[in-house]
Amino acid sequence: MVGVIVTLMFFIITGCMGVYAFWMVARNVTTIEEMFPGDNPYCYSSSFDNIQQLIGPIDYKFFLPLMPARRNDGTAFAVVGLGKSQPVIPTPDHGAISEGASSRYGSSGV
Repeated sequence: MVGVIVTLMFFIITGCMGVYAFWMVARNVTTIEEMFPGDNPYCYSSSFDNIQQLIGPIDYKFFLPLMPARRNDGTAFAVVGLGKSQPVIPTPDHGAISEGASSRYGSSGV
């Protein structure tokens, strides 16, 4: 009986964490990024597009153990929200950050 209770608790906890992780993928944010103010410049207009950005195209090959046709390095992603205006956020060291740069996702230029 104890094993059944432990198994159910493990299933409930990991199930909730899985649902939360999928919800974050659909919004295209990480756990740290959702604590920052402002809009996400990497977020597409639909949840399906956000999911495809992470796992690639969803077709019949998705369920087969094949190497992906197009591989990214995992560190560079398309910025789709550059047209959105970012809020001006004052920083303690540098004054205000302009609309071209967001403190949430770093500066847009070097």
